Amino acid sequence: MQRRSMMKLVGSGVGAALGAPAIFSRAQAATVAAFDPKNADHIALAHRKLAYSADGSTTFSWIRAMRYALIDSAYTPMWELHSGTIFRTVDKPDGNYEVHAINAIYYTELETEKYIETIKNPFTGQTVTFPYALPSAAKPKVRVTLFEKTGPKEEFVTSPGYKLLSRGNRLGPAWVVGDQVWIRGDSSARLEPTEPGKRLSQVNDWTTHTGSVKHVMDASIKNPPSTHAFNDTNTFPAWFGMEDRPGNYVSRGYGQKAFKYDDMPKVWRDLFTAKNPDIAKDPKAALGA
Repeated sequence: MQRRSMMKLVGSGVGAALGAPAIFSRAQAATVAAFDPKNADHIALAHRKLAYSADGSTTFSWIRAMRYALIDSAYTPMWELHSGTIFRTVDKPDGNYEVHAINAIYYTELETEKYIETIKNPFTGQTVTFPYALPSAAKPKVRVTLFEKTGPKEEFVTSPGYKLLSRGNRLGPAWVVGDQVWIRGDSSARLEPTEPGKRLSQVNDWTTHTGSVKHVMDASIKNPPSTHAFNDTNTFPAWFGMEDRPGNYVSRGYGQKAFKYDDMPKVWRDLFTAKNPDIAKDPKAALGA
């Protein structure tokens, strides 16, 4: 690498990040070395602290993703997805924990970030309506999910006309480089139609959370910062009107935790505040905390 390029890296902070492990104290290095990416307890701890938290504080998380149609290996961008979650965790006596959460997902035009309720299917020419499932302004529904060491334990409610063929949740594996750990949390469901005219439904959600090993292993740090990448590969949903056309429904996104409502992305926050002003004013109360 030329000296000028190296100087740019150092000036931008990249060089400092590359050298960070070398300036760890012995105590920090020992803490990082204590993490075992093959240890199920460590994997569960990393997922809890990076995806959620190890205390009951009200926390936020967001994802921004682009939705594509994948047909004959060609991707067609269709709209942007803005997901926001308000959550807290609750410890259970058996060592498991619950996540109490309120979630809202909005869809916007690709270029303008304009909120959309309908869209013209580019493959059929038909106008379809987004099936929004948003929180009630008067009485928000708080979703409670139980987490065990192996991942979430949740009942999967099938749609009418389908039976559940398989359902899977998986935590890990974990990868460590220096003080950074990457931990996967994947889920899938496969539904077989039981009525004529319905198509097979497959959902695959993949999330990879990233944060500091030191934060994971330090018991005094309950709710560390983290970022995440999100991808899904699904069959087309019935409401999109693709009928028997081949192809998949794919999204590619990224996000992070936030510790204040005002730190959520503006596009999501503006929509949520307009539709749920009471929750936006007091998220902690809405969660029942």
